[in-house]
Amino acid sequence: MQPQREVEGELIGTYRQLLAVIVLMLLLAIVGLRYFGSLDSMASHGMTLEQSRWLNIVSMARSKWLGQGRGDTLKLEWEMLGREKPADPVLVAMSSNGWPQPQTETAEGCLQLWQQLLGNDGKQLVDVGFDYQARACDYFGEAGSQLTYTLDTGKVTLVTQTN
Repeated sequence: MQPQREVEGELIGTYRQLLAVIVLMLLLAIVGLRYFGSLDSMASHGMTLEQSRWLNIVSMARSKWLGQGRGDTLKLEWEMLGREKPADPVLVAMSSNGWPQPQTETAEGCLQLWQQLLGNDGKQLVDVGFDYQARACDYFGEAGSQLTYTLDTGKVTLVTQTN
Protein backbone atom coordinates (compact mmCIF):
# COMPACT_ATOMS: atom_id res chain seq x y z
CA MET A 1 0.00 0.00 0.00
CA GLN A 2 2.81 2.35 0.78
CA PRO A 3 4.25 2.37 -2.77
CA GLN A 4 0.81 3.17 -4.25
CA ARG A 5 0.43 6.23 -1.99
CA GLU A 6 3.89 7.43 -2.99
CA VAL A 7 2.99 7.08 -6.66
CA GLU A 8 -0.29 8.95 -6.12
CA GLY A 9 1.58 11.71 -4.24
CA GLU A 10 4.09 12.05 -7.07
CA LEU A 11 1.27 12.12 -9.60
CA ILE A 12 -0.56 14.87 -7.68
CA GLY A 13 2.72 16.85 -7.46
CA THR A 14 3.16 16.52 -11.23
CA TYR A 15 -0.41 17.72 -11.82
CA ARG A 16 0.23 20.75 -9.61
CA GLN A 17 3.37 21.62 -11.56
CA LEU A 18 1.52 21.19 -14.86
CA LEU A 19 -1.30 23.43 -13.62
CA ALA A 20 1.20 26.08 -12.51
CA VAL A 21 2.87 26.04 -15.96
CA ILE A 22 -0.52 26.39 -17.69
CA VAL A 23 -1.50 29.36 -15.50
CA LEU A 24 1.89 30.98 -16.15
CA MET A 25 1.51 30.49 -19.92
CA LEU A 26 -1.97 32.07 -19.83
CA LEU A 27 -0.64 35.09 -17.94
CA LEU A 28 2.21 35.50 -20.43
CA ALA A 29 -0.24 35.26 -23.34
CA ILE A 30 -2.46 37.98 -21.85
CA VAL A 31 0.51 40.28 -21.20
CA GLY A 32 1.83 39.63 -24.73
CA LEU A 33 -1.50 40.44 -26.37
CA ARG A 34 -1.82 43.68 -24.44
CA TYR A 35 1.74 44.68 -25.29
CA PHE A 36 1.37 44.06 -29.02
CA GLY A 37 -2.04 45.73 -29.02
CA SER A 38 -0.49 48.87 -27.56
CA LEU A 39 2.10 49.00 -30.36
CA ASP A 40 -0.65 49.83 -32.86
CA SER A 41 -1.97 52.63 -30.66
CA MET A 42 1.55 54.06 -30.29
CA ALA A 43 1.97 54.04 -34.07
CA SER A 44 -1.31 55.91 -34.55
CA HIS A 45 -0.24 58.34 -31.81
CA GLY A 46 2.54 59.49 -34.17
CA MET A 47 -0.04 60.52 -36.75
CA THR A 48 -1.96 62.35 -34.02
CA LEU A 49 1.12 64.47 -33.41
CA GLU A 50 1.51 65.06 -37.15
CA GLN A 51 -2.14 66.16 -37.35
CA SER A 52 -1.54 68.68 -34.59
CA ARG A 53 1.58 69.99 -36.34
CA TRP A 54 -0.25 70.13 -39.68
CA LEU A 55 -3.14 72.13 -38.17
CA ASN A 56 -0.76 74.62 -36.58
CA ILE A 57 1.31 75.08 -39.73
CA VAL A 58 -1.71 75.45 -42.04
CA SER A 59 -3.21 78.05 -39.70
CA MET A 60 0.10 79.91 -39.46
CA ALA A 61 0.55 79.83 -43.25
CA ARG A 62 -2.96 81.18 -43.82
CA SER A 63 -2.43 83.97 -41.28
CA LYS A 64 0.86 84.91 -42.93
CA TRP A 65 -0.82 84.78 -46.36
CA LEU A 66 -3.57 87.14 -45.16
CA GLY A 67 -0.99 89.52 -43.67
CA GLN A 68 1.14 89.61 -46.82
CA GLY A 69 -1.55 90.55 -49.30
CA ARG A 70 -3.01 87.23 -50.47
CA GLY A 71 -0.54 86.22 -53.17
CA ASP A 72 -0.34 83.03 -55.23
CA THR A 73 2.69 81.77 -53.31
CA LEU A 74 3.92 82.09 -49.77
CA LYS A 75 7.53 82.04 -48.63
CA LEU A 76 7.96 79.94 -45.50
CA GLU A 77 11.16 80.04 -43.49
CA TRP A 78 11.82 77.40 -40.85
CA GLU A 79 14.24 77.39 -37.97
CA MET A 80 15.25 73.94 -36.83
CA LEU A 81 16.19 73.27 -33.22
CA GLY A 82 19.81 72.27 -32.83
CA ARG A 83 20.91 73.94 -36.07
CA GLU A 84 22.90 77.13 -36.23
CA LYS A 85 21.77 77.94 -39.75
CA PRO A 86 18.03 78.04 -40.56
CA ALA A 87 16.65 75.79 -43.28
CA ASP A 88 16.32 77.18 -46.80
CA PRO A 89 13.08 79.10 -47.44
CA VAL A 90 10.27 77.18 -49.13
CA LEU A 91 7.78 78.61 -51.62
CA VAL A 92 4.33 77.09 -51.15
CA ALA A 93 1.49 77.55 -53.64
CA MET A 94 -1.64 79.02 -52.05
CA SER A 95 -5.29 78.78 -53.12
CA SER A 96 -7.46 81.85 -53.61
CA ASN A 97 -8.89 81.09 -50.14
CA GLY A 98 -5.46 81.00 -48.52
CA TRP A 99 -4.83 77.28 -48.08
CA PRO A 100 -1.50 75.66 -48.97
CA GLN A 101 -1.70 73.67 -52.21
CA PRO A 102 0.46 70.98 -53.80
CA GLN A 103 2.27 71.94 -57.01
CA THR A 104 0.42 69.13 -58.81
CA GLU A 105 -2.77 67.38 -57.78
CA THR A 106 -1.11 63.97 -57.55
CA ALA A 107 0.26 61.74 -54.82
CA GLU A 108 3.74 63.11 -55.57
CA GLY A 109 2.46 66.67 -55.21
CA CYS A 110 0.88 65.77 -51.86
CA LEU A 111 4.14 64.23 -50.62
CA GLN A 112 6.00 67.38 -51.69
CA LEU A 113 3.45 69.51 -49.79
CA TRP A 114 4.02 67.33 -46.68
CA GLN A 115 7.76 67.92 -47.00
CA GLN A 116 7.32 71.67 -47.49
CA LEU A 117 4.94 72.18 -44.57
CA LEU A 118 6.29 69.75 -42.00
CA GLY A 119 9.96 69.98 -42.94
CA ASN A 120 10.55 66.23 -42.99
CA ASP A 121 10.84 63.64 -45.72
CA GLY A 122 7.71 61.70 -44.79
CA LYS A 123 9.49 58.43 -44.00
CA GLN A 124 6.90 57.71 -41.30
CA LEU A 125 4.22 57.54 -44.01
CA VAL A 126 3.24 54.18 -45.44
CA ASP A 127 1.55 55.67 -48.50
CA VAL A 128 0.35 58.97 -49.97
CA GLY A 129 -2.62 59.44 -52.28
CA PHE A 130 -4.71 62.13 -53.91
CA ASP A 131 -8.52 61.97 -53.93
CA TYR A 132 -9.59 63.77 -57.13
CA GLN A 133 -13.29 63.83 -56.24
CA ALA A 134 -12.79 65.40 -52.80
CA ARG A 135 -9.68 67.37 -53.85
CA ALA A 136 -7.81 66.07 -50.83
CA CYS A 137 -4.37 64.71 -50.00
CA ASP A 138 -4.46 61.42 -48.10
CA TYR A 139 -1.50 60.44 -45.93
CA PHE A 140 -1.48 56.88 -44.60
CA GLY A 141 0.51 55.97 -41.50
CA GLU A 142 1.13 52.75 -39.65
CA ALA A 143 -1.62 50.90 -37.81
CA GLY A 144 -4.23 52.00 -40.37
CA SER A 145 -4.17 55.69 -39.45
CA GLN A 146 -5.01 58.21 -42.17
CA LEU A 147 -4.55 61.98 -42.26
CA THR A 148 -6.61 63.82 -44.89
CA TYR A 149 -5.99 67.43 -45.92
CA THR A 150 -8.82 68.99 -47.95
CA LEU A 151 -7.37 71.54 -50.37
CA ASP A 152 -10.48 73.73 -50.73
CA THR A 153 -11.21 74.22 -47.03
CA GLY A 154 -7.92 73.51 -45.22
CA LYS A 155 -9.69 70.86 -43.15
CA VAL A 156 -7.37 68.28 -41.57
CA THR A 157 -8.96 64.99 -40.53
CA LEU A 158 -7.33 62.09 -38.72
CA VAL A 159 -8.87 58.62 -38.87
CA THR A 160 -7.43 55.88 -36.67
CA GLN A 161 -8.44 52.27 -36.24
CA THR A 162 -9.38 51.34 -32.71
CA ASN A 163 -9.64 47.82 -31.42
